[in-house]
Amino acid sequence: MAKGELVAAADMGSSKVCTVVAHIDPDGAVQVLGTGVWSAQGMHKGVVANLDEASESLRESVKRAERTSGLKIKSAYFGVSGAHVSSWSKRTAVAVGKGVNPVSKWDIERSLVLAQEPGIPEERKILQAIPKEYVLDGRNGVKDPSGMRGFRLDVDTHIITVDQATLENMCECIRKAGLKIDGLVLQSLASAEAVVTSDEVDTGVVLADIGAGTTDIATFRNGTVDHTSVLAVGGNQITRDLAIGLGIPFEAAEQAKKEHGNLLRIGKDGKEAEATVALNGGGGVLKADLNEIIRARVEEILKLIFLQVSDSQDHRLRYPAGLVLTGGTANLPGIDSLAAGVLGVPARVGVSKVMYGLADELSSPGYAGAAGILIWGAKERQRGIHEEVGFPRKLVSSLRGFAPRWARSGA
Repeated sequence: MAKGELVAAADMGSSKVCTVVAHIDPDGAVQVLGTGVWSAQGMHKGVVANLDEASESLRESVKRAERTSGLKIKSAYFGVSGAHVSSWSKRTAVAVGKGVNPVSKWDIERSLVLAQEPGIPEERKILQAIPKEYVLDGRNGVKDPSGMRGFRLDVDTHIITVDQATLENMCECIRKAGLKIDGLVLQSLASAEAVVTSDEVDTGVVLADIGAGTTDIATFRNGTVDHTSVLAVGGNQITRDLAIGLGIPFEAAEQAKKEHGNLLRIGKDGKEAEATVALNGGGGVLKADLNEIIRARVEEILKLIFLQVSDSQDHRLRYPAGLVLTGGTANLPGIDSLAAGVLGVPARVGVSKVMYGLADELSSPGYAGAAGILIWGAKERQRGIHEEVGFPRKLVSSLRGFAPRWARSGA
């Protein structure tokens, strides 16, 4: 990598497709060279619903990234989302050898292989297997056991699986768009790469990427992944509530939400309370009515997020760093204040600030997913991991694991 490398990433969401191409400097810095955004067609709640429409949306997004960068994009890294994603943790143990022996990378890899078998239904595929914690001869808290001496190595592994048919449809969509797949990553983990800090990962934090069709969740504690899940709700549910509650078309409700949505409460006696929002096609609605509906739905989504990640009511103790919000819905003014008030934890809106070049176009929570996939791909390249994923020969590379800032070992 003396001269650096080019990496492309694509975030295929329910409302938009964003493609990014960047140059990775020898020191690992990411220079964004081009971006392309196109309205998503053929996608529903994070999965492909129409192959032709979805592939055409991806193709158009790629064309725009090629125009702004002046480069030809032949392959890219992609994020995976949707309610078909499931995850759990599993502990496995391997013998280090006869007598006291140093732990080798092969020992660590054996433990990861054992974690993936048996018990995975045939219709599901492992997307990622992430080591959470190592225990050497009963000693907890081992971050990297490589070279340490012992008899027995236990590994807690976070296993993420996806529906095989759903993933194959995504791969077919990408192939129809004329692209090859460099790698696949869970969307929430990619978003976390872009907006969550190492200190937050160590302390305990919840990442929620609230997109149009889904909310991707990842939690981190003690420097590693703690939980991942996907909720089949997002910004489109807010828009539908507005359309029904105000008796207006979906498109008008979406425009009103984006242009006038505000989660900061306004005093009843203020002028803003009586302000009217004009709609395309004539007519209008009270801004106060608009935002009351938005606020009610967002509160519901926020509560659902924490129901997914903790059975304890004291979220502050489990996740002291609180909640980092990203995704298009995080653009709603006041969403961080609302989250802090509803959930009783610190909350902030996350945007990516770890790139340069044309990175300004990604400095919005709605583009954290694309930025995170790009950063993840750049780190894979740095580690020398670049294995083209074919269709359907190889859908995932589970033993590669995930090596973000919070990685526990070099396995």
